Parts: sequence; structure tokens; C-alpha cells
Amino acid sequence: MSMRFDPPSLQERLVGEGRLGRVSSRGFYRCGREVAMPDVEVTPGVVLAAEAIVERLELATVNEAYRVVEDGLALPPAIDAAMRAAGYPRGPFEVVDALGLRTIIDRLRAIEAETGERSGDQYRVATLLWQMATV
Repeated sequence: MSMRFDPPSLQERLVGEGRLGRVSSRGFYRCGREVAMPDVEVTPGVVLAAEAIVERLELATVNEAYRVVEDGLALPPAIDAAMRAAGYPRGPFEVVDALGLRTIIDRLRAIEAETGERSGDQYRVATLLWQMATV
């Protein structure tokens, strides 16, 4: 299975400690009657601007959408419609139409080089995405 589906080490640690969120009333937050209070101190390795976070989420979603098509699970129009129905302003293939395949690939490669093994393979360019760009 792909590394991109592996949980972060912090999440694995919390589960190992029985801190299962609402189920145990503890997790990332300690759940009380009135309010949830932070229960884990996290020191970020890298601090990103909001725009960079949005870009990474959008690009990872585009990449995963191409994998879904490649695996024969859905077609681009259905994926775009599902994403819009879920509240996203545009679907991943609409993002590609707006930005262009080359831009998507260049940004995925740059982020993969920057994040290295920390991000698993979520930014490694999907095979179908690469094939579409090189036709």
C-alpha cells in the first residue's frame, strides 16, 4: 500500500496510548462538557503560509484524482461534480484546466523535492497525470 495513506507518527502514538478522540474523551483535544481543550503540544517542523497550505492540499487532491481515474474508480466529470457537491469551489480537473498540466507537474515536483520522505508519495506525480502531460 502507498505511504500516502500511512498515519502520522503523532496519530499512531495517540492511538497507542488509547487516546481515541471522542470515544475516549482524549486525543488531540481533551473533551469536556462545555469545551474541548488542546491536549497535545505540537511543534511544527515547517510553518507554512495559508496560501502554501491551500496549494499543497489542492495539488495533492489533483494528483489523487488522477490516481482514481487511473485505477478505474471514477471518471473526471464525476470526480469534479462530487468535489463541488462536497463544498469545494472547483473539482481537481477544473483546477488542471485553470492552471495547466505543466504547472501542476512542476509544482508537485517542487513540493515533493522540498518535503522528501515526510510526505510519503502524495506529491509524486501520478502516472496518468504524467502520461497526459507528455502526449
